[in-house]
Order: sequence, then C-alpha cells, then structure tokens
Amino acid sequence: MAHVRAQIRAWLAMNLTGSAEAGKNVYEQRTLPLSKQDVPALIFSVQGERVTTIDLSSRQQRIVTVRVTAVVKGDNATGSDTLDALGAFVEEKIAATPKLGGFVKYYEYLGSNFAFNSDGERTLCMLSMDFALAVFTRREDPETAI
Repeated sequence: MAHVRAQIRAWLAMNLTGSAEAGKNVYEQRTLPLSKQDVPALIFSVQGERVTTIDLSSRQQRIVTVRVTAVVKGDNATGSDTLDALGAFVEEKIAATPKLGGFVKYYEYLGSNFAFNSDGERTLCMLSMDFALAVFTRREDPETAI
C-alpha cells in the first residue's frame, strides 16, 4: 500500500480524466512547458500536509492540501468559459465522491485564483483551485486511512 498522499494523487489522476475540455490531458506536478496539444489541461499536486495527533492511541488527523490547476490557451471570453467549465468539472467530480473512494473523511473547497502567462507567442490562462482533504491514520501506519 502507498502513503495516503499517494492514494489521493492516484484518485485524482484517475477521476479527473475525461472532461469534455481537457480529456486525457491530466498531469501530476508538471514542471515542463505544455505543448499546444497538451492544452486545455488539468494539473494537480499536493501542496502540503498538516498533521495533528488527536489522542493517546496515536490517531492522527492529516489535512492534505491539494491544488488542481486548469490551463487553457487564450485570454478571451472563450478561454474564460473553458476555465469555468473545467473548474465546474473538478468541483463536481470531488463533490460527487467527497470521500475520494473511502479514505478521505471530509473535504473543504478553499477557493480559487486566476493567473495569466504570456510568452510572446501565446497566452495561457490558469484557474487554480485548492481543496483541504481530511484523512485519519495512525502515527505508525500512514498508509492506512481509518
């Protein structure tokens, strides 16, 4: 079995694929530039984890912060509409399975940010959405959600 963070990443990779806009263009922590055929895309990453031991029996609450970024080409109304469609897709996917297959107890949508990046040849628009996912484990077993 893998660490609960790896299980979250695997769930995201499997379940964020298939939107009408991005299709199979779903990537984990991509640092390389996106080529023309890679856009629109969804990029996800674990941003951090806050761990609190909640009792003497070594139970821990882990708040894992996940960021999903939608990337589209262009800075016009069509690009904004595509970003909104991808944002709705992500929110609806997570809301439809809020326990992400059973290992997350609850989640909170923290909000979103917009950014634009122009390299002279093209403009990319981005919508970053942050989610806090609560997972409970034992200190000695970070691979098994309880």
